[in-house]
Amino acid sequence: MSDLVDGIHLTFETNSMLATKIFQDTTHLYTLSTDKHGSTTSLLVAGTDTLIAKMERKELFPDTVAFPGSQLNNGKAKQVKKWLRPTLVAEGVRAYTIEMTPGNFFLLRHPQYRLALYTPDLQEIIAHWLVETKDSPLRLVIASDTEKAAFPQIIAAFVYEEQNMRVVEKHDIVAGRTPAFRVRVDYPFLGMLPHTGEVNLAALAGSRQGNAWQ
Repeated sequence: MSDLVDGIHLTFETNSMLATKIFQDTTHLYTLSTDKHGSTTSLLVAGTDTLIAKMERKELFPDTVAFPGSQLNNGKAKQVKKWLRPTLVAEGVRAYTIEMTPGNFFLLRHPQYRLALYTPDLQEIIAHWLVETKDSPLRLVIASDTEKAAFPQIIAAFVYEEQNMRVVEKHDIVAGRTPAFRVRVDYPFLGMLPHTGEVNLAALAGSRQGNAWQ
């Protein structure tokens, strides 16, 4: 069940953060693709070559992101850590700050939704992942009053961080450890979140795992 009952549901055709089509109802809105090296992920307007978001992972230099045609950095590439800025929102609880109209929004790992985007006052969720059953498609639910111009940033933020989380989970499984984001713990953080849930203990402790906290 989603907190955003009347929200816009963006459905990922496949449960992939590298290559998939994204639909609203039956309308194909966006295409997500990744180059053969796996380093550059692009978000395009469906049926066109119009690039609206580009994320580049680099070995020796900081990862970058660009939103061509937007006002953010005049559409030019900037370091991801200057776009998704690590922020401490409560003792031991980290988030990413994203600057959008009308203020700074916060992307947090969430015990129910895995990831959720909160309003500047941290009182309401405006976007979150949603998987209703194991056979249901992955959906990104966005509040209905969100400006469509913000969609590329929201989608890119969720895709980028979900990629990070899956890399950490894969490493944990290969190493025979309990996946980092599936540990049951008390979660006494802010009134709007459940008190128990599945969260990343390392993230709550402020630890860096893999590429999860840049």
